Amino acid sequence: MKVTIYCMNKGTASQYFALKDAEENQPLPFTPTWKTERGARNWAIKQGLELV
Repeated sequence: MKVTIYCMNKGTASQYFALKDAEENQPLPFTPTWKTERGARNWAIKQGLELV
């Protein structure tokens, strides 16, 4: 599955990163949220997801 990383509440203290389906542009409900983009990227790679 191809996914992209997006940011929620960008620029605030409660900024989080999550994953979206690249084709449908919908957030993935089964994924956690991360404080860093790197954390989201590493989790996606470990799960076998393809980053776009």
